[in-house]
Amino acid sequence: MRELNLPNNPFLVSEDEKKNVLAEDTPVYIIHKRVFVGMLNIVKKADAKFIYIKATEPFLNGSVILGDSVTCQIFNGEHEYRFYGQVSMIEDDCNGLVHIELNQAHKYLNLRRDKRYIVNFNTEILDYLSNKRLEGVIKNISLGGIALACSEPIDKQSNLGIKIPIDHEGKKYLEFKARILRVLPCINYREYGMVIHEIDDNNKEKLQNLIKTLEDNEKAVVEFLKR
Repeated sequence: MRELNLPNNPFLVSEDEKKNVLAEDTPVYIIHKRVFVGMLNIVKKADAKFIYIKATEPFLNGSVILGDSVTCQIFNGEHEYRFYGQVSMIEDDCNGLVHIELNQAHKYLNLRRDKRYIVNFNTEILDYLSNKRLEGVIKNISLGGIALACSEPIDKQSNLGIKIPIDHEGKKYLEFKARILRVLPCINYREYGMVIHEIDDNNKEKLQNLIKTLEDNEKAVVEFLKR
């Protein structure tokens, strides 16, 4: 199955380029076929054969186990990078590392108009078609759209109300309406590529401020979102 909106012919990644992209403290989203909650992470170090990331809750509670296949997704400049591998070691303490043994590395030219940023927003969803309230996780965001992971199936024709907390206390929200462009079925969830089609001036300003903050200091925002 082809992944969301990726070209059929990816480019290979050189070793020098790999070192640059996998720099320490680079935000990375760990894509797993069963798990989508808590998969935002940080590259701690990397070498020719391994990526080392923080041993976060999904790795410590058994949701992700040794031998599982994962994809490390990174946005860098004009490209999206995907590093494919298997979990080979989990250091079982809060300061430990997860060792991901690499077997492939590809990059794809980002054809989208707006730059995307890796995030990890728990979000409330109102499906206007079914009148159901759902919950999901925003995996990345741009001025024009989002990638949403949700355990519930959503009709592709649905018009969705999205409500995202944008502060640690959960008192400030970003709200807009979005529609589905693409769907990627996984084992325990689906990933939806969505375009923002209705947003008022107040929320547009909030979105622009969020994107500016991510642009200025993406690592700090990622660490904040992981708390």
